[in-house]
Amino acid sequence: MKRRSFIATAGAVAAVNRVLSRSIGRHQLTRVSGTWQLRFAPARPLAALEAVAANTVFTTHTVVPAGHDHFPEDAVRTYLAAACPELVPNLDAILALAHSPTAHDFNMTSLALHGSRHQNGVSKIHGRISSRLCADCWPQIEPQENPLRSITNGVHVPTFLHTAWSEVFDRHLGPDWRKRLADAAYWRRVRMSCGSNAAGGAERMRQRVSSVNGCAL
Repeated sequence: MKRRSFIATAGAVAAVNRVLSRSIGRHQLTRVSGTWQLRFAPARPLAALEAVAANTVFTTHTVVPAGHDHFPEDAVRTYLAAACPELVPNLDAILALAHSPTAHDFNMTSLALHGSRHQNGVSKIHGRISSRLCADCWPQIEPQENPLRSITNGVHVPTFLHTAWSEVFDRHLGPDWRKRLADAAYWRRVRMSCGSNAAGGAERMRQRVSSVNGCAL
């Protein structure tokens, strides 16, 4: 098989760099030791930040302050300067992205919030907790008004739901309940009318788990 090689002309390189400049303004295609490499270029850090943030959604998963990682800024400065020397001219601005109004260590959550334009927790309850935990990033507004919202994860109910619950629902609701999973009013009525049956389903599940694990629950 004949091998094909890519020959980069000056015009092609200029065209690629124009596209990169318009998109993030921070990279250039350059020739290094006979090979073409995408190199990190100085200047326009704010343009690069906006290009990244506009295409980034940050989802937080922790519900406790200890779950938000933070590190001594001096240590991060040392590592970044050594690993990415091209960042040094803008290092103060980059480190500032990880600050919060109440602390000046390198906070990974603050960095993610500043580096994104859409932020959310998972469930509605988690979204409310997260909006309070991250409230110091928006000190000018109340926690419930900050942009951190929620996106509840979905599940495939026939797979996720325990068979004991499926049996209870089939017996008392008929098979149509599977077609009404998103009908909130329907499930409110179910909750009010199936209290004892639901308790029985939960008890059967407890017994099954107990027998499998060989322990009393």
